[in-house]
Amino acid sequence: MMEKNMKNLKTYLMALTAIFLIGCGDSRAEGKAKIAEEELKLGGVTEEEAECIADLYSDHFSDDEEWAVLVSMYDYTMEEQYEIGYRAGQGEALTAEEQKMVDVSLAAMAVVPKMATECDIDFYDVVNKRMQ
Repeated sequence: MMEKNMKNLKTYLMALTAIFLIGCGDSRAEGKAKIAEEELKLGGVTEEEAECIADLYSDHFSDDEEWAVLVSMYDYTMEEQYEIGYRAGQGEALTAEEQKMVDVSLAAMAVVPKMATECDIDFYDVVNKRMQ
């Protein structure tokens, strides 16, 4: 009887540990993977550098809503993002979603210096490569 109780206790503890570990996983892993994948598609960076960029963005945006906006921006092409930024610069009215994108884009610029120090990436070199 005691052996059966010990076996049940071990099973219970293993299940509890598994639930705890799953719950403590990186809730932003899917978003970081998307950012890294899209950065690779845009070119000019290695896989390691793309993952570093995604980590920097995740660390920078502690607000989950801003993080979600940043991740959603990767659904837009560079041309679409440029168009929104251009319209904002011209003083045109933007939708609430577009204004959030502009605000998050501006906040994301704070990550650029960290790309050089933490990821060994010359952001402006990458931009030049992508513009070719």
